[in-house]
Amino acid sequence: MTAAEINSTPTEVAAPAPTAQITNNEISFVLKASPVAPEKQAASVLSTQNRIEQKYKFAKITPYSYSPEDFFFTDSYAILLSQIRKIMESEAPISKSLLCKKILSEWGISRLGTRVEAQIETALDTLNIYRTEYEGLVFCWNDKEQCASYSIYRPVSDREAIDIPPEEIANAIRQLLTDSISLPAADLIKACAQQFGFARMGSNIDAAMQRGIREAVKRNYAKIENERVTIAN
Repeated sequence: MTAAEINSTPTEVAAPAPTAQITNNEISFVLKASPVAPEKQAASVLSTQNRIEQKYKFAKITPYSYSPEDFFFTDSYAILLSQIRKIMESEAPISKSLLCKKILSEWGISRLGTRVEAQIETALDTLNIYRTEYEGLVFCWNDKEQCASYSIYRPVSDREAIDIPPEEIANAIRQLLTDSISLPAADLIKACAQQFGFARMGSNIDAAMQRGIREAVKRNYAKIENERVTIAN
């Protein structure tokens, strides 16, 4: 992996846990001990980590709650809006792909066809759901402010790597670098993947973590120097 690969710029658009076990020698947990009370400093670090690491809240989904034949009925549009609100309230930020899967599950619809997707897009616009896009992947937020100020990550969620927003991955990266100061990019990617419960690496996981690194750099959480990712000053 090269710094050039990580430094490619993502596109942003707007529309109307298992704990990582890091044993690599390159990863040095840095905790400047207080000569008075090192225990308090350690507790402070744990407290900070607990504040940004939160449990994923699942919306209650009941498969086959509605008939697929009724999806395009005029009266069904209000139901669709209610579904989106319910999911967004619990799970935002969420990938558009995962949001659609949850909606289709309740309607008993097996695949996301063009007409169905268009109907969902219209509903997202009606609700003024803010969207960001990275490399063709769309993520849904309650509003632009949530996206700009988002500072947590949710490590255990059963999500696929492509369904985790880069902003959320960037927050996990920020935490790892707070602990370790500087890591080789490859080691940081593996450590961050472990934070989200991925024991084995794959192309989708690697790409998702790289998107997170780029977002961390964009948000001035990190900088890249000589194939290493270092916490920003």
